[in-house]
Amino acid sequence: MKQVDNGDIGRRVKEVRKKKGYSQQELADLLGKSLRTIQKYENGEIQITIGMINSIAQKLGTTSTYLLGYETGNKPIHSLSDIYKVFFQMEKVKGLEFSIDVKKPNRDGKWQCSITFDGNLRSAKWNSSLCSFLEDWDEYRDEFRTYMISKQRYDQWKDETLAYHSNSELQLEEPDDLDRTTRLARKNELLNKLFAETSKNE
Repeated sequence: MKQVDNGDIGRRVKEVRKKKGYSQQELADLLGKSLRTIQKYENGEIQITIGMINSIAQKLGTTSTYLLGYETGNKPIHSLSDIYKVFFQMEKVKGLEFSIDVKKPNRDGKWQCSITFDGNLRSAKWNSSLCSFLEDWDEYRDEFRTYMISKQRYDQWKDETLAYHSNSELQLEEPDDLDRTTRLARKNELLNKLFAETSKNE
């Protein structure tokens, strides 16, 4: 996990509080906290929970990601290559495994493609997090598209989700660049394994 700097968070809370014209006591009253607790938050003396960061962000009209110092990177997507680049990066994340499913057009003309994460795969520790995120996203996205929630609430959920996971630091690794002999040997091992599994199931 990435180390969170309480001092930096506290400085940003103080900066936004002052811009909004609140005293420390007024912020304490809004949050149902003591003045001393707010002072400790702003001085970086104690860690602020993600739930409290979300509450402070709402009361001060800012974002949780800003208070945490997480760069949301509002870089515009200019082309499909920008999206493809994210997919290629996913391939390098240790602890994340996925399959690509392609259903080519058949008689009914349907053409469907998907990326699937097995949430129960123990060798991929981030898969369950991805599955939980996609489940939540599906729910919030559906509620927004069916006018159950406002855009503000939808954006708030996105910000809180980014903030919550901003210290989940990932490790990247490049795939092995194998010589021809090793690559062919690995290919034969894989084919033998697949053949053995197929024979067992028949």
